[in-house]
Amino acid sequence: MQPPFTIIILAFNRLYSLQRLMISLIESARSFNASSPIPITISLDQDASSDVIRFSENFYSRFYNISIIKQSQKMGPDQHNLWAMQQSESLENVMILEDDSMVSPSLFFYSTSILSKLAEDPKIAGFSLYDYERNEVANCPFIKLDDGNDIYFYQRASSRGMIISKAQWLRYKSCNIDYISIDLPAFYHRWDNSIWEKNFNAYLIQENLYWVFPRLSITTNFGEPGAHISKSIYRHAFQSKLSIAVKSEYKLCSMLESKAVYDSYGEPRCIQGFSTGEITADILGIRKLSLIKTKYVLTGRQSTKHIEGYSLDLTPPEMNVIKHLRGDELKVTETKFISENYLSRMRWQLKLHYYFYPDQGLLHLLRIKLMEIAHRILK
Repeated sequence: MQPPFTIIILAFNRLYSLQRLMISLIESARSFNASSPIPITISLDQDASSDVIRFSENFYSRFYNISIIKQSQKMGPDQHNLWAMQQSESLENVMILEDDSMVSPSLFFYSTSILSKLAEDPKIAGFSLYDYERNEVANCPFIKLDDGNDIYFYQRASSRGMIISKAQWLRYKSCNIDYISIDLPAFYHRWDNSIWEKNFNAYLIQENLYWVFPRLSITTNFGEPGAHISKSIYRHAFQSKLSIAVKSEYKLCSMLESKAVYDSYGEPRCIQGFSTGEITADILGIRKLSLIKTKYVLTGRQSTKHIEGYSLDLTPPEMNVIKHLRGDELKVTETKFISENYLSRMRWQLKLHYYFYPDQGLLHLLRIKLMEIAHRILK
């Protein structure tokens, strides 16, 4: 079997990072045993360091057919990623890896499986190789509902290892994004417009499209200093659990068959007892209420009236609805009945804190934060 894509590695001046990635790629290829060498293009940004150039030009593996491209103009990581995606126009499918990544031994089994089953689905705009263990939009753990499949669907793009097809890229390339009319989370609004993921995420929201994500990460990211990360203090922030075992078969499903579909806030789209167009999940309490278009909302915010009430005992939160655990912490209501103030909003956020971190008091988290600040100052 031959993987139906070309790997593009984006590199600049991190020699050890590139070496580490290439070693993990050799391990993945050895596990897969492709019928012929797998094509890899190492794309070197302008003014790449001499040791990275030398390593790239001299690297050899019997598992790969390696070519080098030296960019003639400075790109930076965002334009470099967009350039790599554009290569799908001639290569059909491209796998894009930044140099501070590491891949799982199951890389080629997973990627060939998802492409063979899901590449033609028009609701899918890309394939992530990385599992988000944290909901970065809400700054809390990202606990996905276990529906028995090895994938979930998330309205987010990811540069921490991805595959994109020619058709997916061309649809994105031809789209005009209207930022005024979409509910783009504040987390993304804070990003500079030059960051490719901000624009791609806005496109996903506008067109109601999703990326496919693995439940067990196929890549991890070391968060090493570069264009978007200035200090090594963040090196653990983007690590996602990798398996050392080789998984050769994956249980996949379409988005219609999945119960684990998450919107741009990391909120569940599938709420038992309601159709998707009937209800919006606002469990994390960070949406703009004025942008909620459905009649009902599932929320923990204070309200004067609700039609259903659930507890907040099981994880993930939507499990309390599925199992009909009655209570007054999660409520099905209408936005016109929500009457929160600063105090009630803080009370709900505190409840969520103890839900996600039951064994960590606020003083403990404050000590951790102070230690992080001290480390940055002394670095």
